Amino acid sequence: MKNILELSKAELEKEMTGMSAKKFNASQIMEWIYIKHAGSFEVMSNLPLSLRELLKKYFVMEKPSVEKKLVSASKDTIKYLLKCSDGVLIESVLMKHIDRDTVCLSSQAGCAYGCAMCATGSMGFKRNLTAAEITGQVFASLPDMDSGEYSGKFNVVFMGMGEPLANYDNFKKAAGVLTEKKAFGISARRITVSTCGVVPGIENMIRDGLRFNLSVSLHAVNDRVRDMLVPVNKKYRLEKLFTACAKYFAFNPDPVTFEYVMIKSVNDREEDLKELICIISDLNIDCKVNLIPYNRINIKEFSASSQKTLDLWRETLEKEGVICSVRREMGSDINAACGQLAGGGV
Repeated sequence: MKNILELSKAELEKEMTGMSAKKFNASQIMEWIYIKHAGSFEVMSNLPLSLRELLKKYFVMEKPSVEKKLVSASKDTIKYLLKCSDGVLIESVLMKHIDRDTVCLSSQAGCAYGCAMCATGSMGFKRNLTAAEITGQVFASLPDMDSGEYSGKFNVVFMGMGEPLANYDNFKKAAGVLTEKKAFGISARRITVSTCGVVPGIENMIRDGLRFNLSVSLHAVNDRVRDMLVPVNKKYRLEKLFTACAKYFAFNPDPVTFEYVMIKSVNDREEDLKELICIISDLNIDCKVNLIPYNRINIKEFSASSQKTLDLWRETLEKEGVICSVRREMGSDINAACGQLAGGGV
């Protein structure tokens, strides 16, 4: 039996016509699943009984189950340990902001890229998540959302476990469901895709017309240091990555965000700051820099940069006209902050 949550609107329309139903029945079904949060086909009362029987015969609605839920001491972050149908465990995070909740989605179980400051990379790669397993993380967090009753009233960031652009087809399908008006109805401007630098994935988004916020895990200003921190850099050098970012900005003229985990005596020297300013100037695109305090993950003997260093970087970048922020740490006490997701639920 097919998992109906795996189907895009176009695919569901094709299924309906193949079952001698009406094409518009696909929109009705999506509304029941994604807006009314129906848990069975029986409750879809505006569908003919004969169609509901066919749906029960040929489809299931299968989502990851919530195995554990951890809430931060500040109550603003919730981490979910989810079990997929084959027993694989993944984690997702809900961050509660004053204006709008944000769901942090995983796209893979584990990760093959092994970034030095990321706990997920230490797991190794298990498998790609299906589109239903990706959108299923949203369903898990809906009961805890202040805005969960209303379609589209939350942000989505692909910043959880794994590299979304390395699971491109399933990421693309899940993003289609997230933005579909008859499904979650989230504006593309409310979706952020974070990549460690998978250049072909950025090019694929341009090809397929996916205009999301692009966030790049930069973390170093030269290939030597980035090779150590972000090993994918050995395949896609900084020059190629920056070229892809410029192309994406030309396609989608919203600022590109460069994420930069600040690690003491590794990438936080004054010469690193000067080089970052030169890079941004040479790129000649609108961009932001998001400085991230390093979260200890017991993989490398790294230390976080001092608050003085963080303040110096932020102030200097702002003086140079660069939009810069220091990420507010949320959920570090439950291992839900940047780089801490490891599929263990602790």
